[in-house]
Amino acid sequence: MGRLPRPAQLRRQAQPPNPQFVTVAGVNTPAALEIERSLRQIINQPIDTKFLDQEMTRYVGYGTLNAAGYTMIDRDGTPGLNINTYPRYNGPPFLDLAINIDGSDTQDVLFGMAGRIIFQNLGGFRSEWRTDAFFGYSYGVRSEYYRPFTPHSQFFYAPRAYATSTRFDFYNEGTKTSQYQINQSGVGFDAGYTWKRSAELRFGQDEYWYSVTKRIDFDNLSIPPQQQSVTSLRFTSYNTDNSVLPFRGVNTFLRIERHEPSKGNDPFTLAEARVAAYLPLTAKDSVFLTASGGTAFGAPPEVTDLQGFPLGGPFRLGSYGRNELLGTQYWLFQGGYERKIFQLPPLLGEGVYAVGFFEGGKVYNNLNAADELESEAYDGSFVLVTRTALGPIYIGGASGNNDHRKWWFGLGHVF
Repeated sequence: MGRLPRPAQLRRQAQPPNPQFVTVAGVNTPAALEIERSLRQIINQPIDTKFLDQEMTRYVGYGTLNAAGYTMIDRDGTPGLNINTYPRYNGPPFLDLAINIDGSDTQDVLFGMAGRIIFQNLGGFRSEWRTDAFFGYSYGVRSEYYRPFTPHSQFFYAPRAYATSTRFDFYNEGTKTSQYQINQSGVGFDAGYTWKRSAELRFGQDEYWYSVTKRIDFDNLSIPPQQQSVTSLRFTSYNTDNSVLPFRGVNTFLRIERHEPSKGNDPFTLAEARVAAYLPLTAKDSVFLTASGGTAFGAPPEVTDLQGFPLGGPFRLGSYGRNELLGTQYWLFQGGYERKIFQLPPLLGEGVYAVGFFEGGKVYNNLNAADELESEAYDGSFVLVTRTALGPIYIGGASGNNDHRKWWFGLGHVF
């Protein structure tokens, strides 16, 4: 009798041959060429399924594909790798609609609607023209054209234009004391560098008209209209498993802005950083820690005005009213636990989660006159978050120092 092959021999026999070429099916020539270029390194190398899975995810992340996969093929006796792509049937252009509900003040619930239209590969592969329009408690339009210098370059440029009016409220002990509309209209230009899908660095310049409209003015702020010239440096890195409620990974954000002197205001510089880390304990629960801080480098609050650093509202010292603390320097720490309670049917959403966390922070040179002596705050919050087809829905409450207590709800971003 012959010997049975050993397990190691079976694995060697099951190992596919090294591909000698790459083909792409399902997309047009520029996209196919870019995919082939990115996979040149695997030619005549053993198949690395982890690397290929990451690349398929990246291709789908460009936005024009529903899915992408790979199979081994044979062409005249030569092994190769075939990339199967499945384009989205509804575009480009793509239209996304959203509803926003802000129940941070249950006596004055705010509603809004938003739409985003995206043209992709307009003027070149991986280019994108994105326009956002929104109306309700805040309204306006923003438009940006993002384009890499070459189809495979990680360097890019992005001109933009915008006209917005954003609501800004002051609160003291849960009661609204002032209401303003911050109006901005201008243009900007960024140049930067991207690291795959996970990180981006931008250096830019904005020229815009800035004014504040008073609706309710208990705090008696005086902010003259002004033309602003702002130079900025921004870095963002998203390395988590979910954009709504992550369970694993680290997100990082950094911005530095130089506001040049203008008619009606002195120059000032803002710098802010935030790091959020998520560590899974099991498949259903995770702990997290966030740290953030910012400074105006000594500029007084009457110079930074409403462009300073606010604290207050859900997921940002939730026992305080939105923007109840607003100053020229701040720090904020948050630590908590999140757990998936149960799975939802696919038509309704993804799941329901319970989140509990503690947070503590401080604002220096508080601009809110009604709360100027209460610049240090801490509280504990409990929230139920549901990932639905409409977006994340949350309801929760917080209790903190200085007898601050609030409950709130909303439909929109979490953390």
